Amino acid sequence: MNVALPGAKSLDAGWRMAVCDAGAATLPSATADLDWLPTRVPGTAAQALIEAGRWDWGNPVPLDASDVWYECAIAGHGAHRLSFDGLATFASVFLDDVLLLQSDNMFVPRHADVTLAGSHRLSIRFRSIADGVAGRKGRARWRPRMIQPSELRFVRTSALGRMPGFAPPAPPVGPWRGVRLESLEAARLLECVVAARLDGDDGVIEARLRFDRAPHATPMISCGEAQVALARASDMEFSGELRIAGARRWAPHTHGRPDLYDLVASLDGVEIDRRRIGFRTIEIDRGADGEGFGLRINGQHVFCRGAVWTQIDPVGLQNDPAALARAMALAVEAGVNMFRVGGTGVYETNEFYQACDAAGILVWQD
Repeated sequence: MNVALPGAKSLDAGWRMAVCDAGAATLPSATADLDWLPTRVPGTAAQALIEAGRWDWGNPVPLDASDVWYECAIAGHGAHRLSFDGLATFASVFLDDVLLLQSDNMFVPRHADVTLAGSHRLSIRFRSIADGVAGRKGRARWRPRMIQPSELRFVRTSALGRMPGFAPPAPPVGPWRGVRLESLEAARLLECVVAARLDGDDGVIEARLRFDRAPHATPMISCGEAQVALARASDMEFSGELRIAGARRWAPHTHGRPDLYDLVASLDGVEIDRRRIGFRTIEIDRGADGEGFGLRINGQHVFCRGAVWTQIDPVGLQNDPAALARAMALAVEAGVNMFRVGGTGVYETNEFYQACDAAGILVWQD
């Protein structure tokens, strides 16, 4: 997970979006005459068209056969990094008319280092599927019939919107995850890896922090009253353990309490990362004959009851906090203690997994 230190700016306002024929505009300077609509990021083109009243479910805009442009104004001076947490799917990113990067995987974050000199235009061209898969050939061992067009077998993208009869015909196209601009003049936290385990009755937190350059102070992690300074593994990497005596255990809500702890990482007194963690043991139970498959959580046999989770918003792919809270409350009331996140959708937001943790619901991730 990429985490920005204070000073990173989320580029979530001031965007506009336009749809045009495939190949009609290949550079930002050629898009002036397009029919632009205000939109929000993160989000999708279908979401923007629906909100603008320009969507007909009986005759939807052929987004996979079109080019979609997004643009916004950015400003700054000096070295910066642009971070894109998810671009769906064949994306070309430009600063003014200069190509910065290309992406063909909606699930992989992308980054570009730039030097700003005042005001600039940030543009993203989402190319048509035909353009994106051009030149990609191969003999399919199996040809998907549920997902259309069949060329998507060459692409790391979601099948949502491309499975007739299963999901709304609104394929995800656009910056469906956040976009950020951050200065490169101060140390930035690139990675924060945390693992929680039990040692007898104690909870042990193992943490590893990696920066893009040597920070000016020693990072700390704290959980309640317990805290520890991390040891330097290299100029840019620090690691350590924090022990919680008599830690409460997380359990599915059907078998106990989903107890969680707040873990904070800080640098020179400034919070740089916060998350909630839990302690539990999980084991596979093969049964008396060794042929079965079950789960034991904290030594208790757990019968998993649940359903396949489908995104609350299959068009915009965002999680409204109130809608997510309602869904979790209904699941708990129904006795659900596990969700399966299917491989035909998308990787869910952090908010979804945090909500499952808090509700005491296990997640089976395809």
